Amino acid sequence: MKNSILATWRRAAVVCLLVIMGSSLAFAGHSGHGRKVEGLWEYKPLPPSGPPPTILACEDDAYAFLPPMIMTLAEEGRWTGTFNGMSYEAGTLVIHCTGRFSFSATVTFSDVEVHGKHGGLVMRVEGSKTDPIADWYGSWTLVAGTGELVNLRGRGDWWGPGYIPGVTVEWGEIYYDGRIKWSRKSSHRGEYTKW
Repeated sequence: MKNSILATWRRAAVVCLLVIMGSSLAFAGHSGHGRKVEGLWEYKPLPPSGPPPTILACEDDAYAFLPPMIMTLAEEGRWTGTFNGMSYEAGTLVIHCTGRFSFSATVTFSDVEVHGKHGGLVMRVEGSKTDPIADWYGSWTLVAGTGELVNLRGRGDWWGPGYIPGVTVEWGEIYYDGRIKWSRKSSHRGEYTKW
């Protein structure tokens, strides 16, 4: 009797151990880290169509090259690497009294390919640089998607010289990297789903 109870407990312990190990293996492919992304984001400014820049008042005239201002920008983007496709960027550029630049925009892909899947994406980008000729440094976050990308989540960093008026021939260059992952299925199909 004692041996059969002990054998039953051993079998139960082995089954529990196998269930725990199986659960660990099943979730290993869905870790919070996601898949690495990297590539090149090229962009060029589009002709101004928004309101004229707002010139900022500074306590001193310490700015180096350009007067401090806030301006709206529109750009055409060309992405290669993990994100493959064309984009449209609309955002705001601020030239601060110190000469520092900051930028925030919404990047919209109507059709982009990511790891063999297609759909639309909306990405939020923010960044800055210390002066007009310095490199840009910033971050990106996926905020919405459609089609096969409806459940794609991700974020990362971007950096590079970008577009420098009078220096850049046509396309400014920015490099990006980060992590993406697909979340649970959504019932929304064919329309942008915000997260």
